Amino acid sequence: MSIKSSVTLEEINSVDDLVNKLDILEPPNRLVSALKDPLLQKYMGLVTSEEMQQRLTLWLVRYFDEELENLREEFRASENLSEVLSGLLSYTRYSGVGRLPLLLRKID
Repeated sequence: MSIKSSVTLEEINSVDDLVNKLDILEPPNRLVSALKDPLLQKYMGLVTSEEMQQRLTLWLVRYFDEELENLREEFRASENLSEVLSGLLSYTRYSGVGRLPLLLRKID
C-alpha cells in the first residue's frame, strides 16, 4: 500500500493537474489569494469547505474593519482597497457566492 504525499497549489500546473491531484492537495495558508488567483478559485469551487469559507470571510471582516477605522481617523482609504474590492468582485462572480454572511452585520 502506497501513501500519497500531499501537494501544494504552487505545484499545480493546470486545471487538469488540479483535478487529478485534488485528493492530495493541501489548501493554502493564505486563502485571501483566492481573490486574485483563478486556479485557487477553481480549487475552492471544487472543495467546498466551510472552514475555508470562514477563514476567507473572517480575513475580509478584519480587513474592512481596519479600512473603516482608517477612514474614520485619516479620512482616506488605503492604497490597496481598490485591488481588494476588484478581487472580491472577481471571486464572487466566479464562485457564485452571493453574499458573505459575516460582512452583513451592522457596522458601529
